[in-house]
Amino acid sequence: NYDLQQKIRLAVRACWSATTYRRLRRTIRRFKPHIVHFHNITPLLSPSAYYACLAEGVPVVQTLHNYRLLCLNGLLFRDGSVCERCVNRTVLRGVLYGCYRNSRLQSAVMAASVMLHRLLKTSLRAVDAFIALTEFAKSRFVAAGLPEEKLFVKPNFLPADIPANNSVPRKPRALYIGRLSCEKGIKTLLKAWH
Repeated sequence: NYDLQQKIRLAVRACWSATTYRRLRRTIRRFKPHIVHFHNITPLLSPSAYYACLAEGVPVVQTLHNYRLLCLNGLLFRDGSVCERCVNRTVLRGVLYGCYRNSRLQSAVMAASVMLHRLLKTSLRAVDAFIALTEFAKSRFVAAGLPEEKLFVKPNFLPADIPANNSVPRKPRALYIGRLSCEKGIKTLLKAWH
């Protein structure tokens, strides 16, 4: 069955993508970067991207936009509330709850990748520095075992010198930019604004 074979290939690729490894090594040899900065490698690139850089002697920085190293859905949020059951523990609970895409099968694939690379100590061996967006996020990664000396906080920001448009009378305003989903705290924002 072709569909089953394709699903198996995708599952294996989430743990290790030979294609990513080969192509990234070739690209590094061609461009000779001084550093490689990743933003999201899961699930398509896989941690094989880190090992390609390691094999070519190029340092790796990983910005942690989510909690994917600790939590299968990457959010530390389940069923409408905060969930830290997998922080500093096995991610198998996430399989039980079907945390990745509401699917136990897809969660099992993600769990296999997370557990394999924890066992291999991929984050310790192949990533030189991690960038967390907040002190809170940094604290969760430290609690889960990432070395504090490899974690740096660099928040998202707006430039301080944005010119004000003083020709228009100022009315109280608010601007939210982000995904419209419960875990982003939009209800809290609207209550606070009201």
